[in-house]
Amino acid sequence: MDKEYVVSGIVFSNEVEYKSALRDEKNIEAISAKIDLSDPDIVLKIFNALITKKTFKTAVGFSFLKQLRDILIMNEQTAGLDIPVLDYRDYVAKDEEKKTAKENNKDLFVTDSNRIRKNTKESLNEQKIKDTNFILKCTVVIMAICIVVMFIFTLKSDTLTYNRAKDEVIDEYEEWNQELTEREKAIEMKENEADS
Repeated sequence: MDKEYVVSGIVFSNEVEYKSALRDEKNIEAISAKIDLSDPDIVLKIFNALITKKTFKTAVGFSFLKQLRDILIMNEQTAGLDIPVLDYRDYVAKDEEKKTAKENNKDLFVTDSNRIRKNTKESLNEQKIKDTNFILKCTVVIMAICIVVMFIFTLKSDTLTYNRAKDEVIDEYEEWNQELTEREKAIEMKENEADS
């Protein structure tokens, strides 16, 4: 090996693994600076979150997780809890990946390209889903507004139509009543004239 890639006392076989280990080391430093390792509740939350999110990718991260797990096992408050077991294989390069640095970089480039392509597709799918959700929500709101407006219009128009028809019938009835009264008076007058 021309150049030694060492992070936290662990030697890595190529630059890609070395850079990943450096990222793990920075994450560990940031986490250690922010949390109180003597509080088992906080350590348990952090430990579970780191495993769930698969934050660490190298043996450096594995060492930190092992340290957190040991703290949890040794503490009386968390000793009885079901603390996840760590699988060392998740944090160490596989034998088939330990080829020459050039082949590793090529394989990792292809893997990164596939990952980028996959992430791009996932982000495009997520964006499409978000856009579709937004359109559906807008459509639902517009339809709800239309239904409310139509309902109000229907109520008002029925009331207006009914009132208009009622007024017309009343007006017509009053005209008939007035006509009938005038005819009765005319007939009475003719009868009175005929009697006299």
